[in-house]
Amino acid sequence: MFIYSASQKIRSHIDNCLKCLTFSPDSGKEEGYLHPIGKGKVPFHTIHIDFYGPLEKTLSGYKYIFEVTDAFSKFIRFYPCKSTQREKMVENKRC
Repeated sequence: MFIYSASQKIRSHIDNCLKCLTFSPDSGKEEGYLHPIGKGKVPFHTIHIDFYGPLEKTLSGYKYIFEVTDAFSKFIRFYPCKSTQREKMVENKRC
């Protein structure tokens, strides 16, 4: 009896074996330490910014969400954006 793609099935079984996953030695890059960012003692001393997307394009052409979070108060603002390129954000004074 011939089993099609036997080597792929065997590799998949080994890769998903819970015993093998649990007791195998760690590989890859060594884990590092986190470097916490201070939040300051007043609002808007430290802010965090990030883009979320791409999402489904809206009728206005927006595909991304630009997020700004104040580390002290956790105040969040979201802005719809068409691109993540900083030149376009600066040029339009918006996304």
